[in-house]
Amino acid sequence: METKETKDASLPSLMNMNRLWLKWLDVAGLFRRFRQPEEGPCPDKSKRVNVYVDLLNMIMIASGKPWLKWFDGARLFRRFLRPGEKLCAIHWFYSVGNERRAADEACIDTLMKANICHTGHAVRHIHTLGGFMPKTRPTKLADPRHEKILGRAVVDVSYWSEKCTDINLATGLVADAYEDLFDTALLVTNDSDQVATVSTLKRRPDKNLRILTPVQENGSQSKDLFDSCHDVQIIRQYHMADSQLPTVVRSGAEQIFRRPDQWTQYTGGATAGKAAKPQADSKRLSIAIKEALRPR
Repeated sequence: METKETKDASLPSLMNMNRLWLKWLDVAGLFRRFRQPEEGPCPDKSKRVNVYVDLLNMIMIASGKPWLKWFDGARLFRRFLRPGEKLCAIHWFYSVGNERRAADEACIDTLMKANICHTGHAVRHIHTLGGFMPKTRPTKLADPRHEKILGRAVVDVSYWSEKCTDINLATGLVADAYEDLFDTALLVTNDSDQVATVSTLKRRPDKNLRILTPVQENGSQSKDLFDSCHDVQIIRQYHMADSQLPTVVRSGAEQIFRRPDQWTQYTGGATAGKAAKPQADSKRLSIAIKEALRPR
């Protein structure tokens, strides 16, 4: 005979009975709600646009105006979209590991995090990192006085060579084209090494490629790159000036990203910038002399 205790134990409570259906769930469907949107056909039938950025090449146009480097990538590249296009993803390609540029790399890391935080899920940010390799090259001394001190006119100067950024950008762009992850690609570079990438992508007539060339003030764009593509636009300093991030970017109460002190707005006047160049030349010369005097 079934006792009252056995009967109570065999039947779930009314509360559990009301929630039993919750246990029959689609786990994949549940977690799919929390992931970032994938690169696929836009629901509004817009053309998908991905941007492929050589970041170190990009920020070179801010020479003399470091505050320009604190830019909003999504806002900047949307300026170059055409009617019927939608920005889906920004692929950033850059290198890390240069001991002489540790402070700059920390600033770039903050910039990337601020862009992700500021954009949210509207645009995907993908980072592909390269590295640096230490090398040396013979360099002729400019000052005859140093030649007399060292007893020679040529010294070996050490420097860091960027590696993998170009090949990462090229393979990433071509692979995404063949996987049908975009309709139009914006290639942001002024490096003639990417001419082969442009030529390869021309084999896909269903994919459109435009080049955005970062050019310094009074600078010029790569002629080889310009000749390789019929659709080239120039990114100027005023484009970056009009696409700045807020000084402080917040994401909730915990994540706060501030403009680095090295990238604050320049207010030193016209003469201060000219005075900085001899100091930089003197510093490089001192490094060259130390390297030459180092025991081998």
